[in-house]
Amino acid sequence: MFIVIELLRSIIEYFAVHRLKITFITDAALVFVLREIMIGLYEHNLESGMIMALATLILVIGILRTLAVVFSPEKYLEVEGVRHE
Repeated sequence: MFIVIELLRSIIEYFAVHRLKITFITDAALVFVLREIMIGLYEHNLESGMIMALATLILVIGILRTLAVVFSPEKYLEVEGVRHE
Protein backbone atom coordinates (compact mmCIF):
# COMPACT_ATOMS: atom_id res chain seq x y z
CA MET A 1 0.00 0.00 0.00
CA PHE A 2 2.87 2.38 0.82
CA ILE A 3 4.35 1.81 -2.64
CA VAL A 4 1.09 2.79 -4.33
CA ILE A 5 0.81 5.90 -2.14
CA GLU A 6 4.35 6.99 -3.03
CA LEU A 7 3.75 6.47 -6.74
CA LEU A 8 0.48 8.41 -6.63
CA ARG A 9 2.26 11.16 -4.71
CA SER A 10 4.93 11.37 -7.41
CA ILE A 11 2.27 11.56 -10.15
CA ILE A 12 0.48 14.39 -8.33
CA GLU A 13 3.81 16.18 -7.83
CA TYR A 14 4.58 15.78 -11.53
CA PHE A 15 1.34 17.50 -12.56
CA ALA A 16 1.90 20.28 -10.02
CA VAL A 17 5.59 21.04 -10.69
CA HIS A 18 6.08 19.36 -14.10
CA ARG A 19 9.02 17.26 -12.93
CA LEU A 20 9.43 14.02 -11.05
CA LYS A 21 10.95 13.98 -7.60
CA ILE A 22 13.39 11.08 -7.54
CA THR A 23 13.09 10.81 -3.75
CA PHE A 24 9.48 9.61 -4.00
CA ILE A 25 10.42 6.96 -6.54
CA THR A 26 13.48 5.76 -4.61
CA ASP A 27 11.44 5.55 -1.40
CA ALA A 28 8.93 3.31 -3.17
CA ALA A 29 11.74 1.18 -4.63
CA LEU A 30 13.37 0.78 -1.21
CA VAL A 31 10.07 -0.30 0.34
CA PHE A 32 9.52 -2.79 -2.47
CA VAL A 33 12.98 -4.34 -2.10
CA LEU A 34 12.70 -4.52 1.68
CA ARG A 35 9.29 -6.19 1.29
CA GLU A 36 10.80 -8.80 -1.03
CA ILE A 37 13.58 -9.46 1.50
CA MET A 38 11.07 -9.93 4.32
CA ILE A 39 8.97 -12.31 2.22
CA GLY A 40 12.04 -14.32 1.24
CA LEU A 41 13.25 -14.54 4.84
CA TYR A 42 9.82 -15.60 6.05
CA GLU A 43 9.58 -18.33 3.40
CA HIS A 44 13.21 -19.41 4.03
CA ASN A 45 14.03 -19.47 0.32
CA LEU A 46 16.66 -16.73 -0.05
CA GLU A 47 20.04 -17.93 -1.26
CA SER A 48 23.28 -16.12 -0.45
CA GLY A 49 23.63 -14.76 -4.00
CA MET A 50 20.14 -13.29 -3.90
CA ILE A 51 20.80 -11.72 -0.50
CA MET A 52 23.98 -10.09 -1.82
CA ALA A 53 22.15 -8.84 -4.94
CA LEU A 54 19.32 -7.33 -2.90
CA ALA A 55 21.78 -5.77 -0.44
CA THR A 56 23.67 -4.21 -3.36
CA LEU A 57 20.41 -2.94 -4.83
CA ILE A 58 19.46 -1.33 -1.51
CA LEU A 59 22.90 0.29 -1.31
CA VAL A 60 22.65 1.68 -4.85
CA ILE A 61 19.12 3.01 -4.31
CA GLY A 62 20.21 4.55 -1.00
CA ILE A 63 23.16 6.28 -2.68
CA LEU A 64 20.89 7.50 -5.48
CA ARG A 65 18.43 8.93 -2.96
CA THR A 66 21.22 10.64 -1.01
CA LEU A 67 22.59 12.21 -4.19
CA ALA A 68 19.10 13.35 -5.16
CA VAL A 69 18.74 15.15 -1.84
CA VAL A 70 22.24 16.66 -1.91
CA PHE A 71 21.97 17.89 -5.51
CA SER A 72 18.30 18.90 -5.39
CA PRO A 73 17.22 21.61 -7.87
CA GLU A 74 15.15 23.19 -5.09
CA LYS A 75 18.33 23.71 -3.09
CA TYR A 76 19.94 25.63 -5.94
CA LEU A 77 16.82 27.73 -6.48
CA GLU A 78 16.83 28.75 -2.80
CA VAL A 79 20.50 29.74 -3.05
CA GLU A 80 19.81 31.93 -6.07
CA GLY A 81 16.88 33.57 -4.27
CA VAL A 82 14.28 32.22 -6.68
CA ARG A 83 11.50 30.07 -5.32
CA HIS A 84 9.03 28.36 -7.68
CA GLU A 85 5.82 27.25 -6.06
